[in-house]
Amino acid sequence: PRDVWKMYMNMSKFDLAKEFCKDRPECMDMVLAKEAEHCFQNKKYKESAKCYALTQNYFEEIALKFIEAKQEEALMEYLLKKLFNLKPSEKIQVTLLTTWLTELYLNRLGMLESDTSKRSLYLKTRDEFRSFLSSPRNKECLFNNRASVHDLLASHGDTENMVYFAVLMQDYERVVAHHCQHDDYDEALNVLTKHRDEKLFYKFSPVLMQHIPRKVVDSWIMMGKRLDPKNLIPALVNYSQSAGTHINEAI
Repeated sequence: PRDVWKMYMNMSKFDLAKEFCKDRPECMDMVLAKEAEHCFQNKKYKESAKCYALTQNYFEEIALKFIEAKQEEALMEYLLKKLFNLKPSEKIQVTLLTTWLTELYLNRLGMLESDTSKRSLYLKTRDEFRSFLSSPRNKECLFNNRASVHDLLASHGDTENMVYFAVLMQDYERVVAHHCQHDDYDEALNVLTKHRDEKLFYKFSPVLMQHIPRKVVDSWIMMGKRLDPKNLIPALVNYSQSAGTHINEAI
C-alpha cells in the first residue's frame, strides 16, 4: 500500500518511513518534518536541526524554535546545513545566513574565551569559524560583504580573527594598519615585504621609519627598482638626520 510510509512515520520509525517514500519528495518532506519535531520534543536538538534543514518548512519559523529554546548550537547546525543546501544563485539567502552565522560564531567565541575552563572548546570553535570563513563555498559571499564582516569582527573586538579574515580577503592594507595601530612595527613590515605592494610601501613607510628605520631601508633596498625614490621622500622627511648616511646609500 502506498501509505506504508505514513504508518511507520506515526510509529516514529522514521528510517523505515523514509525507505518507503524515496521517490516521493512531498512524503519525504513530511517524514523529515515529523522526525525533526520528534527529536526536538525529546531535546535532541542537533539531530532535530539536521532534519529540519532538509525540509521545506518555513526558515524563520524553524530558526525561531531554536532561538526560543535557547539552543544556539542547534540553531548554528540548522543554519550551516541550510546554507550548504542553498544554490549560489540564492544570493540574498546566502548573505543572510552567512552574516548571521558569523555573528553567532563571534557570540560563542566571546562567551568561551571568557571561561578559562573551556579553552579547548574555544580553540575548536575558533578553528570551525576559520574553516567557515575560508570555505570556498562562502568565499564570494564573504568577499562581497567583507566590509560588514569586518565591522562585525571589530564590534566584537576580535582582532585575531579580524587579521585572519583580512589576510583571507587579501586586504593587506588593513592588516598593516592593524599592526601599526598596535605598535607591532616589525610585523607590519613583514607583511609589506611579503606582499611587495609598492603603494603600501609608500603609504606606511613614513610611520615605520619613525620606529624601525634601518629595517625599513633594508626592505627598500630589497624592493629595488620596484620603488620610485620620489615617493619615499615623505618617509625621509619624517625621519631625523641621525641615520642619514644609511638612507643616502639606499637612494
